[in-house]
Amino acid sequence: MTLTPNLGDTYKVSPRITDETLANLRRYAKTEAVCFWLGMINGTSGTIIKTVWRPEFAATAVSYDIEPLEMLRLKAYLDESGLSLVAQVHSHPGVAFHSSRDDLNAASPWSGFISIVVPNGGRISKDFWISAEIYELLGGARWKHLNPVEKSQRFFLEETQ
Repeated sequence: MTLTPNLGDTYKVSPRITDETLANLRRYAKTEAVCFWLGMINGTSGTIIKTVWRPEFAATAVSYDIEPLEMLRLKAYLDESGLSLVAQVHSHPGVAFHSSRDDLNAASPWSGFISIVVPNGGRISKDFWISAEIYELLGGARWKHLNPVEKSQRFFLEETQ
């Protein structure tokens, strides 16, 4: 049974995950790009991000679309692996922000789902956590933007994976 993150959860993420994420996003120079973080949810010790899932998608400079069959492929993988869909990570060709389209088209409808937006197509010079903007789904299409202090209190480096 796959679980969903809860509001306020903490996350352990290895540099391997952020490096793989950025490498994937950088493959798309002029369009948005997307991937998902899958992990093990443990309410007492936080969620550990285990892998990056790269869906097939179509994109423009201002949006991306994932076919329903691709989401079914992800669902089958989650069922087989026991992992959970924890976050969507996507790039903008310019500034990182959560657009109204991002607000409405999350890969998960559940409160606690995380959406990370990376600027400049993933071509960042600062640390991933400084450059990325992180949002948490409150419910409906309402999102909370995490400020730098909240990011540092909720996202931790995990060296061993």
